[in-house]
Amino acid sequence: MWTDSQGRKVEATFVKLDGDTVYIQLANGTVFPLPLNKLAAEDQQIAKTLPPAENANAMMAVPTNASAAQAAAKIDQLVEMGLQKGNIKMAEAHKKQAVEDMKAGKQAKPFQPVGPNPLMSDEQFVRRVYLDVAGRIPNYEETMAFLKDNAADKRAKLIDKLLESDGFSSNMYNYLAEMLRIKDRLDGADFVRGTPYIQWMKDEIKKNEGWDQIVYKMITADGKAWDNGATGYLLRDSGMLLDNLANTLTVFLGTDVSCAQCHDHPFSDWTQRQFYEMAAFFGATSTQMGNKDFPNGNPTRKLIEDAPRSWRAMVWTRSATATCLATCWGRTATW
Repeated sequence: MWTDSQGRKVEATFVKLDGDTVYIQLANGTVFPLPLNKLAAEDQQIAKTLPPAENANAMMAVPTNASAAQAAAKIDQLVEMGLQKGNIKMAEAHKKQAVEDMKAGKQAKPFQPVGPNPLMSDEQFVRRVYLDVAGRIPNYEETMAFLKDNAADKRAKLIDKLLESDGFSSNMYNYLAEMLRIKDRLDGADFVRGTPYIQWMKDEIKKNEGWDQIVYKMITADGKAWDNGATGYLLRDSGMLLDNLANTLTVFLGTDVSCAQCHDHPFSDWTQRQFYEMAAFFGATSTQMGNKDFPNGNPTRKLIEDAPRSWRAMVWTRSATATCLATCWGRTATW
């Protein structure tokens, strides 16, 4: 049972003390931040001596399967916590400044705590949601249609509509293409273009494939680039295995271990040996063509065999064209 400075009581579980903020969990599961100086003096001392809950970080995090509403509520809670911390510091600074003003014979200004921003208007929302989801601002007709809509759930409907649009697929592809460094011509992969990879990624986005599945397909891709576009991720840096691994760890694990190419990582547990061991998993990644890929025979040999016949046909065509021109124009054509 916790008691605040005004004698009000609340039953809650202690989560942890972070600076000047006490986190307690209410009976309904909500983790609530409370400024330490708002507690009774005795409870302040207790909060300073209690160890944090074993799962304190998990209790304050958003579950991986949280709904959009739960995630939004958590963001609002974190913003509110930040405002509370900021207001405490600003209030202390204001008191010091007020004392200085009084000594100087100045009138101290009243303290104005910072509060959350008001909810955005429909005009602000429609512009921002188009930029966020579709990567562009709405045109006049789209804007007016939204503003004239009086439905209570019109914002949710617009979001759903944009998520189903080609604009979302294009905007999301641009984001992923930059993050994954997608390009048309693959380094070190002679005669292999990135077109299948590009199209595969666009198709994955359109069918709303999960990010975990997209990553799994790219890392474990097998087959030819033109048959399985997911192979384009590893072929993107064909011939540069160490760079590819460093980028992979940065993009998917959020950590920079590129220095482990030359020496043990100075600030992490990564060693140079471990880096090269992991790179070896992708050491045989390449795209090559063999006779088994051509059930009707090697096309190169076939082209060589057909070359004389093709040349004779070309010469005949040019001769026939010259004769036709000479007849039609009444002049002699010389090749």
